[in-house]
Amino acid sequence: MSHRSLSISLICLYVLLSIAGSAAVQAQTLTGGNVLLLDGSGDYVAGPTLPNFGTGDFTIEAWIKTSGGTIFSNRNTDSYGSFITFSAGAQLGVEICEDGSGTDYATPAGTASVSNNQWHHVAMTRSGTTIKFYVDGVLDNTVTTGLANIVTSELMYVGARGGGYFGIVDYFNGSMDDLRVWNVARTAMEISSNKDNYIDPGTSGLMLNYRFDESSGSTAADATSNDYDGTLHGNALFSSTPLPVELSSFAAAVEGRTVTLRWSTASEQNNLGFEVERRTAGDGAVMSEEWRNAGFTEGHGTSNAPRSYSFVDRTAHGVVRYRLKQLDRDGNFTYSPEVEVTVGGAPSMFALEQNYPNPFNPSTSISFTLQVPGFTTLTIFDAVGREVAVLLNEHLEAGVLHQRTFDASGLASGTYYARLVSSGEYRTRKLFLVK
Repeated sequence: MSHRSLSISLICLYVLLSIAGSAAVQAQTLTGGNVLLLDGSGDYVAGPTLPNFGTGDFTIEAWIKTSGGTIFSNRNTDSYGSFITFSAGAQLGVEICEDGSGTDYATPAGTASVSNNQWHHVAMTRSGTTIKFYVDGVLDNTVTTGLANIVTSELMYVGARGGGYFGIVDYFNGSMDDLRVWNVARTAMEISSNKDNYIDPGTSGLMLNYRFDESSGSTAADATSNDYDGTLHGNALFSSTPLPVELSSFAAAVEGRTVTLRWSTASEQNNLGFEVERRTAGDGAVMSEEWRNAGFTEGHGTSNAPRSYSFVDRTAHGVVRYRLKQLDRDGNFTYSPEVEVTVGGAPSMFALEQNYPNPFNPSTSISFTLQVPGFTTLTIFDAVGREVAVLLNEHLEAGVLHQRTFDASGLASGTYYARLVSSGEYRTRKLFLVK
């Protein structure tokens, strides 16, 4: 199985996460497996009737690459009924209802874009009256609804929903992989830690798991012992997909006038190599130059073993940003996140940069500059405003790129905030710790 969170020939941030709890996890078979391909016009998978959720907790999650449509539904009516529909419009959305009168009918939604034809891991959970949405392992939105009692004898659908008199509607357009339905509300850590891995089919709470690894036929096998096999309809088919180039780290270091870039990959397929691109800031740290090719580093083709790379730039000056343009042998390419360094001084401005990496585990780097010298504090707070770390509490000079490391080894996964205060000014950045 191969998952991407940006595109088929993706460079994605690949974070090695520890697995907590009793759920057994198997490593992905990255060079094998397929995905479910749906063309948005009459394609879907119909399954049997699942046990009812009632008022209990549940989770629905999958990898998707789409321009929109229904991910999972047990709705088969034009009017209200007892159902749950999980879909990907401009953002993630859920339509949930208890009965034909519209009792506890709600349509909570996420905020992050997911229908941009890039690979994303998406998930929604219900715990009591709380609906949570997750995109790429990070909490996207939390909404409170009524507690719908979902009791129905309707069939479930993957890639569409039943439309009653009008037939099947709201078709999914794109690719889908590793659909999982749980009768428990998975935690943020469980979702993030396990999204890149096969789940043991005997894991407690796992009701249904379509891996879509079949090479042919019209049956999507349920990996669990519940035998909720689905049947492909329309032009739905199993499609192979290439292994992405998974970037596990990318960093820049400055020594004198020399910038050294270092990056590593967790796995590669058909990787021709990396073009190192650079752009330089003008006055006021505005990136005035276009991206320019600073050099090329050859890739390792196809590899499941970790690989390390480096590139030395001795011609940089001022505030410089770098990115990697990963090139496939078939001509496709994708870009890495950017890194920024200052060579020969920093701009005289008050700025708190976004931490890198983000999300992170267990440590991340925070950079900032000051417009005027002064007493400066850099403090970390948790989501409810409690101080958890003081990274800096001293007088600092301006015109220098300052950097501090936040080590969150002893903290729980979640959202944190970095707050920089100096000379009457302040800036705040949001940090995501995922363990």
